[in-house]
Amino acid sequence: MAKIQKRYRLLMTGLASLLPTLLTIYLLYVFLIWIHERIGVHFNRIFGIPEEGWQVFVGSAIAFLLLLFVGWFTGFIVATYMGRVIFLRLDHAFRRIPVIRVVYPAVKQVCDFFLQETAIPFNRVVCIEYPRRGIHTIAFITGHGMTDLLDENGEPLMTLFVPNSPAPLTGFTIFLPRSEITPLDLTVDEAVKLIVSAGVVIPPRKAAGINGPPPTSALGEGGKPPQKET
Repeated sequence: MAKIQKRYRLLMTGLASLLPTLLTIYLLYVFLIWIHERIGVHFNRIFGIPEEGWQVFVGSAIAFLLLLFVGWFTGFIVATYMGRVIFLRLDHAFRRIPVIRVVYPAVKQVCDFFLQETAIPFNRVVCIEYPRRGIHTIAFITGHGMTDLLDENGEPLMTLFVPNSPAPLTGFTIFLPRSEITPLDLTVDEAVKLIVSAGVVIPPRKAAGINGPPPTSALGEGGKPPQKET
């Protein structure tokens, strides 16, 4: 039984290590297929490139390089004064269009978070007591709290993102005083692996003991903690 559990833990550790890489490769593959089917085939027809052999990907390569150039050129334009003015006006226009104004701000914030260098800092891993005292949850500091809440509580508040397990890209935002936040000596990558693996993948330097489930003697009969004698 112990050997089976050890092999199971090794399997879960391997999957937790491989899944991010495999998922990244899969998403890149889907993106390249989308470029080929939506744009690349049209370039092949325009330039008379036959749809056979390795030549079928010539149009996709041209489309990919064109997208990179469009992204670079857009960044170059936005970096100028007139470009910033134009894009600010477009931004305000999208925020006034019915239906679009509901979706556009949220999409823009997500894109700014992942793509801009000035995105909200997401590099501090902390621990909080949630959903009640005595239960500890991993969270990420994303910034300072709002001034209204700061004045109301009389203590600096921090904005935290509490991720869900095993899908850390989903979660919720809370505001907590600094005194209720415990910093953790973990990197963001280590914390994400811990969350995705449901606590299976713990950094060796942080392991509290031998990996694996707690011994039965520590849980008591029926998997419940032993009752203290009074």
